[in-house]
Parts: sequence; structure tokens; C-alpha cells
Amino acid sequence: MYPYGSITQFLGGKNSDIDIYLDIRQMKSIRDRINFLYNLEETIKYIINNSPKIVISTRLYVISFKFSENDGKETDFDISLMGFCPYIHSTLLRTYSLIDPRFSLLAISLKKFIEIIKIKSSENKIEFLNSFSWMILLITFLQDIISPPILPKLLSHKNNSNIFYTIQYGNNKEKIKNFDYFVENIKEENTLLPDSLLNNKALYEIYHEQIEKNGPQNKNNLSCAEIFLYFLEFIIYYFKSDSVYVNCSIENEGYESMSNILNYNDANDINKKDDRFSEYFQNKYFKIRNCYDNKMTRDGLILIRDPLDPHYNPGQSLRIGNYITFIENLKIGYLSLLKYGDFDQIRINNN
Repeated sequence: MYPYGSITQFLGGKNSDIDIYLDIRQMKSIRDRINFLYNLEETIKYIINNSPKIVISTRLYVISFKFSENDGKETDFDISLMGFCPYIHSTLLRTYSLIDPRFSLLAISLKKFIEIIKIKSSENKIEFLNSFSWMILLITFLQDIISPPILPKLLSHKNNSNIFYTIQYGNNKEKIKNFDYFVENIKEENTLLPDSLLNNKALYEIYHEQIEKNGPQNKNNLSCAEIFLYFLEFIIYYFKSDSVYVNCSIENEGYESMSNILNYNDANDINKKDDRFSEYFQNKYFKIRNCYDNKMTRDGLILIRDPLDPHYNPGQSLRIGNYITFIENLKIGYLSLLKYGDFDQIRINNN
């Protein structure tokens, strides 16, 4: 079991849940894996004296439950079978938290801000961007937009030694809600990752080259408040999500034109070209039907390239029916901050 999520990223709060990646690949038999999951469910049920919630989707298999301590405090647990990608996500975010403490402060403030302005998705109502999507938007802004950059580009650095990792992906195409079908249809693929992610010396060398090389007098010394306002201004007024996407991969890290997805120019570096994301972009991204009028629309109005999983869009939950509310609430919150300089003064009234 591997912990991941906000508590491992230094981005959590006192009420953060516990996210765990459960790796059962050591069990070679699919039948053994399935039996283990049934036994795990029964064991959790016995411990908490209640049935855990089982979430099975196209991509994910999660066991969720609340554990009550002797003092009455409850802690939420999520155990994910497909948690290797989130585990690496957490490694990346934790690294950025350690590189520059402003990232942690900005990330925690951003989570609080979107909650105040009522565009935070919840477990039971996912209609805006999830937390991971916001973190990628923020990281990419600190790498690619603000100048001088505050965070280095760790994934796409030219001197990285990229290694193939065998990664499991959920492949529950029929969305059948049972253990057996999900486990039987898990697919394994080779995915490139930079070995520097787990090498502190290499990470420091990248940071030194990209951020520190010009001396402390040339580093970005903006305060968290200034950066936060610049970030909101960028997302509200300048980020053209109809033609620009957020690339967070070994191919590149930055805000890019969507045309780059299908027109890859670096023919000499074919190992970094991931056709799986191009295939998703061509065959699915523009072929989702809007639940409001059944017309064809995009699979999320903000497109984000996941660092490890090219089969989906992390920002897919932000649909056309909620986009106006999303932008308008961001504007109100941003203008309130400019006027009052205080989160407590922000008021959002949604009818």
C-alpha cells in the first residue's frame, strides 16, 4: 500500500482524507486478485461495522469508508486499485512543494478560494474542475507564463533519462459494476517516465539550471498574493481554452495550441511522442454528447494532458452547462480580492 494525495503533497488540511494505492500485481492469478478484493471488502465491513462504498467506473476502482477513532473523530479512507498514476502525481506535487514554499501556500489558498466561490466539485457532485486539474493549471502557470518562472519543468527536461514503466489502466468499457469484470479487463501498457522524479540530486540540478543559474537577484520574488492574483487574471481573461490546452508530460510542459497534439514537430525524438493522447484527442475529445441538448461537444471545456495517463482528460467534468457559472464566479472572486484583499469579504450568491 502506498499513500498519495494531499497529505503526502504538503497540501492537505486537518480534514483531508487518506488516499491509498493498493498494488495487487504481485498476485499473478486474476482469480486470486478478485478473491482478495472480496475478502478485503468483508474485512473492512467487519472492522467498521458497516459496508464500504465501492466505486467502479470506466477507469477507476475505489473502496471508500469512514473509520471512527475512540474519541469519535472520523477519517475518510479511499483505497484505489488504479492508484499508481495518482501516486506519481503526488510525488510530483510534493517535489514542487519542497522546491518553493510559495507553491504550497498558493495551492492551499486556491483550494480554499474555489470552495468560497462555490466552484469546488464534491464527491457527490462533480461539475467543475477537480483538485488535481487546478494543481496542474497552477504548476503550468508558474512554469510557463509568469516570468521569471518560479517552478522548473521537471518532466520534459532535455537531459532526463526516460524509462519505460509498466502501468495498469482501467479498461471497464461496459461500465459493469463488479469486481470480476473490472479486474479481468485491466490493461497494462508501457509508459515513459523520467527517472529524475525519484532522484533528488537530478531534481536539484534541474532546478539550479532553470531557476537559480542567473543568481538570486534575477529570481522571481513576487509575493504569494501577487502571484495568486496574476494566476486568476490569466485563467479568467487570457487562457483561451477553446484552442489552448495544458500539457503536463515528458513531451513538454506548458500552455500549448491544440494543433500541436496532432502536429508533432520533433521527428528526431520519437520516443517522446505518445500517440495514445493524439488518439484520445481525435477519437473521443470532440465526440461527447452534451446532456443538456444532446449535441456534440468536448470532453471537458479545459483540456489537460495527464503526466501518465493519456487516455482521458482530467478536466472532463467541466462541461458546457457549468462553464458560464465557473467563469463568472471566478471573476466575482477575483474582483472582490482586488477590492477587499480578503477571502472573508468574498460573497457568491448562486440561484
